[in-house]
Amino acid sequence: HVCQILGKLESMCLTHGYPLAAGLAAGGCHLCDTCSGPGSACSHSFLARPSAEGLGVDVIQTATKAGVKLDLGSQDHASWLAILLID
Repeated sequence: HVCQILGKLESMCLTHGYPLAAGLAAGGCHLCDTCSGPGSACSHSFLARPSAEGLGVDVIQTATKAGVKLDLGSQDHASWLAILLID
């Protein structure tokens, strides 16, 4: 799952001297079948990552600028993106 990958990458960044690394998943959270919702404790608080869109990132434009080719017209498969911010 993309959140597990982001968590591992964040940990690697921490061990290499980048304590402010942050992973953002594109799209909504898909860790639970039913979200506990606002005001309730998250069942996966150490695994969940904020969505890039929720923080104001234009994911399509960012991917395009990074050279990632997106096929938004395909209904045969879904593509999931994530962003790792490193300072």
